[in-house]
Amino acid sequence: MKIMLKLFLILLIVNVRVTLFAQSFVYERTINPAPVPKSTRFATIAVSQFGDIYLSDIKRHELYSFDGGGKLLNVNGGFGWNEGQFDLPLDLNISSGLNLIVADYNNHRISRYDRKLNYLSTYPDPNTDYSLSFPRSVILTNQGELFILSDENREIICLRLNQKDVSMFGGVGYGEYALSDPLLIRMDDRGVIHVLEESGRIVQFDRFGTPLGWLEVPANSAVTSLAPVGKDLVVTLRKAPHVLVYSSSQKSWMPLEVAMSKSGYLISAAYCSDKLYLLTSENRIIVYNHQ
Repeated sequence: MKIMLKLFLILLIVNVRVTLFAQSFVYERTINPAPVPKSTRFATIAVSQFGDIYLSDIKRHELYSFDGGGKLLNVNGGFGWNEGQFDLPLDLNISSGLNLIVADYNNHRISRYDRKLNYLSTYPDPNTDYSLSFPRSVILTNQGELFILSDENREIICLRLNQKDVSMFGGVGYGEYALSDPLLIRMDDRGVIHVLEESGRIVQFDRFGTPLGWLEVPANSAVTSLAPVGKDLVVTLRKAPHVLVYSSSQKSWMPLEVAMSKSGYLISAAYCSDKLYLLTSENRIIVYNHQ
């Protein structure tokens, strides 16, 4: 009886800790970005350390920036192949603080903008021999590293800008860690790269491409996005429970309750300055405080 009681108390303590972790996200507000055309179809959200919100539109092939209240600040882009234009801007990243990086999928390039959406440069340089095919997701670090998830070979390309050194990892030669159906890549505060796959597997690498392990998202619904929160993870789903939170210390998943319309679903997530931003298919942004 004493052993059973101890086991019960241990399970109870673990469950309470994990539940409290999920409840540390507290709903703050809902943002309705405006003004935007009715045909706009936002696909990805990124948030800067200054509180500005960036959204990519895959219908009009444009970039939008808004202040923290959802007021439109600037628009740039448009469909095309010339400098500053896009053909399916699938992913955004502003984790470096000042540079907004855009994965321009069908133009086979990465574009760099400043925080006010002024065009700066393109990678790869058109004057070099190096080529890039179908970049799906991208990370730019404070150390000047550019990590690109390429659909062509289902691998991650790492470019260290200061050294002009290019390497690849996660391809077919990585055995059980080879990427099969990757959706996006994100880096946490420790420098761990998380690759979210359509199957719900999250493959983890260090910044040099060494495999660290993987997680399985316990959901019957399709995964749509991932956002690191310190050492922990938030994953969005197409159907209820819509959000799952992973505690690295407890090695457990817990749902986060999110009020959604019957027809809406979550398509992208971003975390910055203790706030979680959830982009819905109806172009709304649901904000949670992380306490």
